[in-house]
Order: sequence, then structure tokens, then C-alpha cells
Amino acid sequence: MRCAMSRGHDVIGTTRSRGTNDLVPFDLAHDRIHDRIDFARITNGSVWVINTITFGGVDTCFRNRQQSHQVNVEHTQILADDISSVNARHVFLSSSYVFDGTSVPNCETDELSPLNDYGTHKELIENYLKDNSPESIVLRFDKVVGNRQDENHLLSDWHTASQAGKPILCWNGQTLSPTLVDDVALAICLACENELSGLYHVANPENFSRFEVIQQFLNAAGADNDVCNVDAEALGFADKRPLKSWLDPSRFIAATGMNFTPVSKIISTFLA
Repeated sequence: MRCAMSRGHDVIGTTRSRGTNDLVPFDLAHDRIHDRIDFARITNGSVWVINTITFGGVDTCFRNRQQSHQVNVEHTQILADDISSVNARHVFLSSSYVFDGTSVPNCETDELSPLNDYGTHKELIENYLKDNSPESIVLRFDKVVGNRQDENHLLSDWHTASQAGKPILCWNGQTLSPTLVDDVALAICLACENELSGLYHVANPENFSRFEVIQQFLNAAGADNDVCNVDAEALGFADKRPLKSWLDPSRFIAATGMNFTPVSKIISTFLA
């Protein structure tokens, strides 16, 4: 919302929490978007609905399979139809978890093969939008991180461990493309401003092993914590995850001119 408003857009935000003054109450599990927002009053330019809703992360979806499917698939399909019915356009946020990680980097034309319920839900909505709302935008992301220490993300976890002198667990062999959350917000705005439609990968073109990113972070922080390489079983995942994730963003970069923030700068800004 902050990014869109800074670029001169009129923005209406929603929240599942009730009684928030500057956000409209909207719960996908129970509400219809046209009952909460008067789209007839929005007459200036294109209208985009940025759908950031998800029932939860990978393990939450797995542990609550019926509820997560209802929210992430059934009610999201209803939302997609409602968005089309008011002549707005849908921006759906998807994930690298639609792939199994066996062949990277992945481009938009690669065959989907999710390993978990979370990725399967994303695949189902991607296909639904392709068949029913081809004017929509689907943006796939990889590992999103922040650059603030008071937020909950990968770097803040490592920072907490480094401050406490605790060892950092590292999933042995995992690769990822850490992408700054501010870049994600800007990319969504650019996709709308450029009137894109269809599927695009939005991820930092840099790719590292998780171990390499941890070492970059510890070196920049001047910390010498032990890094323990472990397998997936030791991390206690409830559902499977792809070992390697790496999205090719060249199509999106060509369409928008997007410049992604290097990981070294994300880390230095975070530590500052």
C-alpha cells in the first residue's frame, strides 16, 4: 500500500481484523469483495485487486488440509469471479513452490510439479485464472526477505541467533533467490502500471546456496556463529519442500525494466 500510494495511486486496503480505521474488513472465508468495496464509485482508470491472501505457509496448509483448500482454492476462485464481475483485474501472488526443484532455473513455460499442498493450491488458481480470467496477472515469487530487524523473516531469524551466539541451522544443499519485500511491492505496481497480463516470474536473478547467504550475512555482521548443515528431516517440516528454487525473471525484467536489489545490499541495509 505504501509503495502504491507513493507512486500516486489511489489505494483501498483490506484486513481480516475488525475495527481497523484505515483498512476495510474483509475475510475471504466469509465475505464477498463487492459487498465490502463499492466498485461503482471507482471510475478513474484501471482497477486492480492485489490478492495477497493465503491460509498460511506450507506446514499450516498441510496440517489444515480442508480449511486451507477452502480458502486458498474454493474461495479464491469465487473471489476471481467476483473481481471479473466488477470489471476489475486480478493480481494473484504465486510461488516457486509450484515446481519440485529438480531442474533450475525455472521459467514461465516449465511444467508444474508441486511437492506440497501449498504449491498445489497455487497451481490450481493459476490454471483457473488462465482459463477464466486471462486478463489477470500471476506473479510467482521465490524467497522474500525484509530489510528491517523488527520484521519476521529469514534475516531477522539469523540476526537473533547471531546476537545470542547460537548456531544457525542450514538445510544442506538448498538454493534460493532472496528477494527484497520492497522489490516485490514495486514489481506489483510496475505490473499494473504496464498493463501486463498472464504469468511472470518476479525474483532476484541472483541465486545462492542457503549456506552461502548465511556466510554473507555473518561476515557482514562480523559474527562467527557455527553453521550446522542438516537434512530436511532434522528441520521438522510437516510437508515437503523443493530443495532448489530459482526463478528466471528475465521476462518480467524485459517487460518492466525492473532492477532487483542485490543480496549484499539487502543484508547491509538490514544490519544498518
